[in-house]
Amino acid sequence: MVDNDSLRKAQLIENDLLKKFREICQAEGMPYYLLGGTALGARRHKGFIPWDDDIDVGLVREDYDRFLSVAPKYLEEDQIIEHYSLDESYQDYTMKLSRAKVSFLTQRENTVVKQHIWIDIFPLGGAPDNRLLRWLHFRRIDYYRMQLSFHYIKDIRINEERPGWQKALVFLARHIPIGKLIHPTGMKKALDREFRKYRAADSKTIGNYMGGYREREFLPVADFGEGTDVEFEGEIYKAPRNLDGYLTNLYGDYMQFPPKEQQVPKHHIIDVVYEK
Repeated sequence: MVDNDSLRKAQLIENDLLKKFREICQAEGMPYYLLGGTALGARRHKGFIPWDDDIDVGLVREDYDRFLSVAPKYLEEDQIIEHYSLDESYQDYTMKLSRAKVSFLTQRENTVVKQHIWIDIFPLGGAPDNRLLRWLHFRRIDYYRMQLSFHYIKDIRINEERPGWQKALVFLARHIPIGKLIHPTGMKKALDREFRKYRAADSKTIGNYMGGYREREFLPVADFGEGTDVEFEGEIYKAPRNLDGYLTNLYGDYMQFPPKEQQVPKHHIIDVVYEK
């Protein structure tokens, strides 16, 4: 059962991290964008989707790499950057800006998991114009992402939103431990190599390779552009310039609320824990 008070506490902590992210980007002259459910929340709610429990932002690949190196000098006590190049035990490919001493407890199937509170920072990259090369490029990325999922299979959630074939793969991988043969850092470096093949500056389309909607995350470069101002929790941020096109690509009729049974957090927060 989700604790709504704890959910709101987590949202407000994430919102402070978002302000820090914006501060760093502005100080370093790096354009950024609210992405995914965060962009949707800004357009539809002027803040968090009421049941949302994470924040997604994006930087073009070159700025993403620069953020990793320059951000530490701006961080306050207890704020940290998490990335696999800094810690091989870090599971995700995507960089996070986190609070080191504030965590939430989440319900994952039959287990309670403790995690830092964070925001996700995604790299935005280009893609080939040729349809065949583009298809092959995305399938290689799918392959590397699948390999990573197999390695971390015990932490993959089986939920109703997953298509049947993904549920079947998760079930098989949990019972046949092929993930032990996969080196996760090698897979993450392979993803880096694949993403760097197509620079945003040299491409007609750019997008978030690590987003949940795969190719639908990609739009013409001009649709991201310099961004458009949006309100989020009383502050002004940047979202893709063609925000309507971006959100329609991802969600269809995005102003329509999902069914009540789908209005639940991804991480099922049950408590927020402050450490000394």
